[in-house]
Amino acid sequence: MTEESGSPVSFGMLENVLGFRIQRLRAALTTRTLVAMKRWGLPKGSFMVLALVQENPGLGQTALVHETGIRKTLLVAVLHALEERGLLLRRALATDHRQKQLYITDAGQSVLAEMTESVMAIEAPIRRGLSGEAMHQMRAAFDQRWRQCKQTKTQAE
Repeated sequence: MTEESGSPVSFGMLENVLGFRIQRLRAALTTRTLVAMKRWGLPKGSFMVLALVQENPGLGQTALVHETGIRKTLLVAVLHALEERGLLLRRALATDHRQKQLYITDAGQSVLAEMTESVMAIEAPIRRGLSGEAMHQMRAAFDQRWRQCKQTKTQAE
């Protein structure tokens, strides 16, 4: 609704643009999540990094860039902050010291558990409106489209 007239805003050509709707929801969730994450004083993206490293011990930085979409230079800053706080360990591969494997620490697991609780609370109003089947279908569709987008990007490069 427009503030001036109280009438609904027309989406026009955006009516059928999925990115528009995804961006609106993402913006709302991101704002709330960033406010909640200030509690830990960690850079944006820390939650995703900790979660992926916990589930994939030994994960490399290149895989994190690929899976999260965080630019390599920003990821290095996130990893440095997490390592500095004792939440993450970087270990060089025995066969190539330039490549690092990532591991979450016990302290990192504790912080991740608290972060997860905050994120789930933020998402709860959205989740309540979706059945388990709807959530499954949405995740599957988003993952499939993400893979297609990544494949198209790789082919274009």
